[in-house]
Amino acid sequence: PIGVVGQFVWLAGGGALIGVAVGVVAAWLRRRTEDAVLEMLIALLTPYAAFVLAEVAHSSGVTAVVICGLWLGARSVRLSSGPVRLQVATVYAVVVFVLESVVFAVIGLEFPGLVEGLPDLSWLPVTMAVAGTLLLTRILFVAPSAIVRREWRGLAVVWWAGARGVVPLAAALSIPLTVSDGGPFP
Repeated sequence: PIGVVGQFVWLAGGGALIGVAVGVVAAWLRRRTEDAVLEMLIALLTPYAAFVLAEVAHSSGVTAVVICGLWLGARSVRLSSGPVRLQVATVYAVVVFVLESVVFAVIGLEFPGLVEGLPDLSWLPVTMAVAGTLLLTRILFVAPSAIVRREWRGLAVVWWAGARGVVPLAAALSIPLTVSDGGPFP
């Protein structure tokens, strides 16, 4: 049997290899077409193909998609004409908007039930302390370069913007509601 190290190597390395392989095939297909619709179809199916192939191989689907995207992104100028790249970017923008809207809708549907399940507001001070610590840590991390460059506006933007959008919400949704024995997550 493969040990833990072997499993880790296969998860990371196998996912990377599959990502590059799918990227090579997608690049080969995209170079041979001038049809914008077909190229958009290839561009939309490529990450799914990388993910599914990696998962079937019991490797990391996320790693495969990231490596495939980086590999293709570095070659995008040579794969398509400018107008086709603009069309693909527009389609991606719409897809991202729809997916983010779905995530926000799911969170909106889940939120009332989660809040009703809270026994009291004892979690509020801890939450505020964690949020304050994160804000302060972000300022301390960015402040030295802002002080050296005298770019206070950039510091204010980084401090205020932080992690917003669908990524932190998806991370919050990944927290399980129960632990392995079926009890509630503390």
